Amino acid sequence: MDTSARSLDLAEKITRVLSSKVNIQILQLLSRSKLYPREIARILGKDETEISRRLNQLRKLGLIECRWERARDKNVKLCYSLVKRISFEFRDRDVYLEITTVDRRPRITRIISSTYSTNIPQPKHFIGRTRYLELLNRSIEPVVVVWGLPGAGKTYLIARYALEQDRPVLWYTASSISDLRHFLWKAMLLLNTIGYAELTDLIISELTPSIILDILLKGFEEFGVLIVIDDHHKIVDQDLLKAINYLADNIRRSKLIIISRKKPKGLPYIKGKVLEIKLSGMELREVVEYFKNRKFNIQDEELVKLYVVTQGIPVLISLYCEMKSLYRGFNLEIFRKRNIISYIINEIYSSLNSAEKRIFDLLVLVDEPIEATIIRDVTDIGSVEYILNSFITRGFVEAIGETQYVIHDIFRIMEKRIPAEKKKAIYSAIARHYFSRDEPFSFYKALLYFYKSRDLDGIRDVLKKRIYGDLDYHMFFLNKYISILRDIEDIGINDLRLAMLLKYEIGHIKMIKGEFDEAINILSGCLRYIEPGGTDNDKYLYVQIATDLAEAYANKGLLDKCWEYLHDLPMVIDSITTKSMKNILLYHYLGSLGLYYYYRQDYRKALDAYLKRLEISRNIDDPKYYIFTLIGVANLYEALSENERALNILMDLHSYLSKTDSIVKRALTESIIADTLTNLRRYSEAVKYIDKAIEVFERLGIYGRLAGAYMLKAYCMYKLGDLGETIRYCDNAIELFGDTLTCEKANAIAIKIYALLITGDYENAIANLKENINFIRKCISFGTIGELVNALKNYASSRGLTVIKSLLDEV
Repeated sequence: MDTSARSLDLAEKITRVLSSKVNIQILQLLSRSKLYPREIARILGKDETEISRRLNQLRKLGLIECRWERARDKNVKLCYSLVKRISFEFRDRDVYLEITTVDRRPRITRIISSTYSTNIPQPKHFIGRTRYLELLNRSIEPVVVVWGLPGAGKTYLIARYALEQDRPVLWYTASSISDLRHFLWKAMLLLNTIGYAELTDLIISELTPSIILDILLKGFEEFGVLIVIDDHHKIVDQDLLKAINYLADNIRRSKLIIISRKKPKGLPYIKGKVLEIKLSGMELREVVEYFKNRKFNIQDEELVKLYVVTQGIPVLISLYCEMKSLYRGFNLEIFRKRNIISYIINEIYSSLNSAEKRIFDLLVLVDEPIEATIIRDVTDIGSVEYILNSFITRGFVEAIGETQYVIHDIFRIMEKRIPAEKKKAIYSAIARHYFSRDEPFSFYKALLYFYKSRDLDGIRDVLKKRIYGDLDYHMFFLNKYISILRDIEDIGINDLRLAMLLKYEIGHIKMIKGEFDEAINILSGCLRYIEPGGTDNDKYLYVQIATDLAEAYANKGLLDKCWEYLHDLPMVIDSITTKSMKNILLYHYLGSLGLYYYYRQDYRKALDAYLKRLEISRNIDDPKYYIFTLIGVANLYEALSENERALNILMDLHSYLSKTDSIVKRALTESIIADTLTNLRRYSEAVKYIDKAIEVFERLGIYGRLAGAYMLKAYCMYKLGDLGETIRYCDNAIELFGDTLTCEKANAIAIKIYALLITGDYENAIANLKENINFIRKCISFGTIGELVNALKNYASSRGLTVIKSLLDEV
């Protein structure tokens, strides 16, 4: 059975794909005959773009194959199934996925364990600690802190406790590179498996980490998740430390366990929410049981003396046993007299064979759990699992979950004995392994380890993969990514091309984050070193830099400068011979052009640009390009008051998104549909869609979007004559907007005052107007607030409400 991380990941993806009725229908059709995408789309009544996306997904998972063949006097892409049977087998409390291919060869992978969990260490030689386990099982405190000396058995104690829990477990092993985004990512992956399938959309959304943390907290509480933070003392990222303290303050139904060498600061100790366990060594009876379990012969007198010397610390007892098995003459007196740690570890290392040393060196250098597949790939040793299990038995290594391993910190003193060139070679090999994987965090790890190895060729490969592949992996870890880029700059790059790629990435991220002045300064410097008349790669980079600059200037309102960078780009793009590059560049150019015309309020030309962009996006093998462009097209039709056309587009998009897991994108589309229906004065229909969006935004805590949705609901209810609901939703919107100076908040205040006046609640209407008069005055030049103020004046005049009329005259 293949239990590698890659196989488990593949099994998870396959099970997710099989949850789609359309994917099952495609597999069923292809099991009967070879078909090309258009035929499948016609048979199933689906859009060809959607079918192509699904076929590509099935192909990557090895369930189908596609190849170009000659048919009907033209080349067509024919697809056929590689699968004969897919089945699930339930064995005890585990679930296995079995795929039998057309050549009758089975692939079997465990996909579900008895407990939803992420990488819980496997305590193979756990002895005793009954008193502490009973204490943990009885504890009602939502937070537990376990701290003590290294090697005291803290991790294995909590691992044993976690494995016995009938609840989802998030086990997070911290390291010096851990940060808040990485923790959020791991938490989302866990919640994804237990019912929060929409959460992975959020990591690259515009939401701040604090809002995402609130969303995750809701998920933790709903499912009663056990959250374990191991090696808390290694965390240096302040945002992650604050997030852990925030969880400790706010969890109720879930449980947080922190494992550390020292007592963590900032936890709610005085509130009675924290159970403290300072873990010392094993009791004497547990040490006796330990030796019996290992079938290790030791005299009672020597055992008692050893217990006194080691204070029952498990790792020291393990090291003593290891030395005793290596050297017959080794005794307690030697153990006592020497510098215990350095002496024993040096002796142990000397006794290892060459394969064991290679694995030992790698584990010493990596300050985080690492997969067996990476160890095998880097060391080129086939018997990796055998050696790792030997290391676990001897007390050197801990198993984290089924596929990851980490060496005990006590052995990291050996790092200084590894030659610098050997370190670089190991780091570079690890980076190459991560680089071969097509996933966001592996992309980040590859860049990190290439930086550690000072492998400039590797760094260049990572940057080129991101830039020329137009990947959005950096969006998952923006702050961490830019931090590494800055670190790489600091080592001194003499290669001008690599230096420019670094500068471009930093400038690009600044533009994404809305730091337009810095982006313009950095990107303008990059453009001086590249000409639009070189290779396709040169032209590609030139256009990417120019479109970023154009977008930055457009957002600053400097439209003439924006046009300077846009006007000659079509000629550059047209000269590119690589079709995939040309499509990506046309997509970005037309987006920037549309933005330019939008800010010039020439919505018709902006729409023309976006319609061309829509056609280009159909030729790019990633649906995100098409989806985002379609939303832009709908917004532009709305700006042109062609609301019916905007509505038709949005309805089609909503239908498409309803068949995917993109619940956040679907909710965003529903809010835009509601806005369009409101413009069409179809208020009852608008309420149906805005209620759907509100339900998602409330559940996930997407407060920025929720405030606007409340405002739209309030306006619709006002138009439908339900003034009580109007006031309620205005209050909700005003509370969420906070002190923000926005047109929407000013509109909410004005509509609430209007509703209060109509209901005859003049006292509250006057109080609200006096409280917010300065805010309304500041917003008077924004959007429709001026029209609302005039409407209020007219109403006040017609009813003889002189106090309100005079207040509004001040505005």
